[in-house]
Amino acid sequence: MGNEIIKVSNVSKLYKMYNQPTDRLKEALNFHNKTYHKEFHALTDISFTISKGENVGIIGKNGSGKSTLLKIITGIVQPNTGNVEVFGRVSAILELGSGFNPEYSGIENIFSYGMIMGITRKEMELKLDEIIEFADLGEFIHQAVKTYSSGMYARLAFSVAININPDLLIVDEALSVGDMGFQHKCMNKMKELIDQGVTVLFVSHDTFAVKSLCSRCIYLEQGNIKSDGSSVEVTDLYLMDTRKKIYTAEAGDISSINQMISTRMDQTTDDELVEVESVGNDVIVEDEGHSKNYEHMRYGTGDVRIRNVTMKNEQGEESDHFNYGEIMNIEIELQSNKEIKNLNCCIRIRDKNGIDVTGTTTFEEDLKFPVIKKGEKIIVSFKSPNLLKHDMAFSVGISINDTRNIADQAILDHIDLAYTFKSVYNPKRPVWYMYYQNYDINYTIIK
Repeated sequence: MGNEIIKVSNVSKLYKMYNQPTDRLKEALNFHNKTYHKEFHALTDISFTISKGENVGIIGKNGSGKSTLLKIITGIVQPNTGNVEVFGRVSAILELGSGFNPEYSGIENIFSYGMIMGITRKEMELKLDEIIEFADLGEFIHQAVKTYSSGMYARLAFSVAININPDLLIVDEALSVGDMGFQHKCMNKMKELIDQGVTVLFVSHDTFAVKSLCSRCIYLEQGNIKSDGSSVEVTDLYLMDTRKKIYTAEAGDISSINQMISTRMDQTTDDELVEVESVGNDVIVEDEGHSKNYEHMRYGTGDVRIRNVTMKNEQGEESDHFNYGEIMNIEIELQSNKEIKNLNCCIRIRDKNGIDVTGTTTFEEDLKFPVIKKGEKIIVSFKSPNLLKHDMAFSVGISINDTRNIADQAILDHIDLAYTFKSVYNPKRPVWYMYYQNYDINYTIIK
């Protein structure tokens, strides 16, 4: 067995989809040897292992196979092909109310859930006070759960699941229905379990939550594993795919985006055979418009091209180390490949876990650009004192936006992790928080 707690080997799951219930009967009787169903491949030849103590997120759009995979891991659904091995006690929150009898009270369902998990009533009695306290349902704990709201269901389900000392905790989007205070308490509790060595499998559409909680992430797309790696890299890929579908309908995939950009760049540059571009503190050499690096983190229509990204200190020198309070100057060089109105430039600064800490846009700062003509170059400068802590990185995005609705944006060019930099520790002025906000502090003595 080794150090594995989950081993998924070549798992596939096929569902037969019928237009109406009678079609199932017709196919079963098979009078005319006719097929009445359509096949839906929820999972196709999925394989991976998870080690004890790993905290793994699973992301993907609706219908990608996430819930089906979890149901197979927990034994609720059987795969058509392949095999799943799970070692240790599994506690799962898959669907609101799953495992609960709606006619039973909250208390009765606690003991019922324990019995399903193979835990004796005596053991559950020892955990009862802790479960009730965490759920914080008040007198509703004695009422039938059919009277519970979705948030109350989530409170009870999560409280029971985390307090039975699981080896593996599986959470499938159940926390999204809880109130903010309870979600915060649940996230803290899951981090506490992770510190204790509990393996956590966390399904969510909230990429910030996945990056905060999980070190590894599996990205499912149409029943296949598209990516399996660090949570920061995989969630970035997922977000890039999502944004491409929303904002760049004409771009089928990243290679076609790059080809389109390359063609436009060839048309607008004057005898430039080689363009050198600094991105992410590495030099990118473009030969005939094809980038050698970081292009997998770039997307957009290519109507405006980010040519260069640099950070400069107060002396105007390029730098990637900044003291607390020192002015940082982020310079972004752009070139337009067509006439552009309502240009918007944005930066997002994130920590080493991929969590966005701060950022802004020229639109939000009410900076209006003139109409940018085809072939024109422009340098956009973002200046700010360094109020950050630890290693940071920022992403750069160029869009068209004349409304405050993000869905109305047209993404022209976007580079994730365009530049990395460090906040230098200063013992004379330590920064204890991830981001320090300046405050105007005063006091009044009342006698």
